[in-house]
Amino acid sequence: MIGVLALQGDYAKHIQILNMLQIPAKEIRYPSELVEIKGLVIPGGESSTMTDLMKRIGFHEPLRNFAKKISNFGHMCRVDYDVLNGA
Repeated sequence: MIGVLALQGDYAKHIQILNMLQIPAKEIRYPSELVEIKGLVIPGGESSTMTDLMKRIGFHEPLRNFAKKISNFGHMCRVDYDVLNGA
């Protein structure tokens, strides 16, 4: 299961793309949900807004710990729906 950080940005589109690729995905809104996933997509957006939202719910330290536990922590670019469908 791949999580998509669902605090801000177009997280619904990321879930949609992962589902189209037949990759199980779920929205992650709270640090406690990190134990349910094997990877995490952090959608792009306004970084100061994302930082503020993460600070409000105490996401920074749990995210650091999550990143230490997984073997590959990287970046996913947004892929447009039209690109995947050959349009």
